[in-house]
Amino acid sequence: AVVSTQSGHYGRATRLIFDFSLADGAEEVTLHQVFVRFTNTKTKQNVFFIAQADLKKKYTIDLNFRSAAAKSFGSVGGQYSVDLIVGDATLPQAMVIDVATLNLEIPDSKEPAADLSKQAKPEITHLFRQPEKRPPQAISAVFTGLVLLPALVLLIMWAKLGANISNIQISLSSIGFHGGLLAIIAIYVNFFLGVNMFTTVKCLAGVAVVTFLCGQRLLSSIAAAKKAK
Repeated sequence: AVVSTQSGHYGRATRLIFDFSLADGAEEVTLHQVFVRFTNTKTKQNVFFIAQADLKKKYTIDLNFRSAAAKSFGSVGGQYSVDLIVGDATLPQAMVIDVATLNLEIPDSKEPAADLSKQAKPEITHLFRQPEKRPPQAISAVFTGLVLLPALVLLIMWAKLGANISNIQISLSSIGFHGGLLAIIAIYVNFFLGVNMFTTVKCLAGVAVVTFLCGQRLLSSIAAAKKAK
């Protein structure tokens, strides 16, 4: 790529204009990344400006040292080396072209100078949403009673009708199955009392597998006993 600079006005002027084009042989081209870098020879401070191409593939950078440009430089004048940096996917590596060395007298900007330091930014603290207000204890107690009411009715009906427990076998599968059911109920009670969902699911997964296997073996033994009769 060949760079042809058409004009560069500087000195005591308040504006600095770069007007140039990029060419590959005789054909003008546009590339993805085109920057102009100013480097202060004393402080080594770098200031970058992006060059935009128009429809005619001409790149222009217009710097007004009474406004935005002075803010970018932090109102720090002196000797600056100017480089053109060109990058593109078609290039094996970025090209850095020495353009000029300028003595800039930058007036104080009316806008606050840009923060050129690399100090740590203030810590950002996040404010999480406050938990929702819980209902009164009396209402919670009433709903707890309503949840336990079906179990109470079940026990009363068993006592009234007479529960048939003659088929209950005293075996490892029977103890594992009924113990698993009680454990599942206990897990749900703990979840209701305040255990989080992830802990509940982890405990429930292990107990459910054991309960399923023991229940399947218990039903198989009951079926085999009925066939033997």
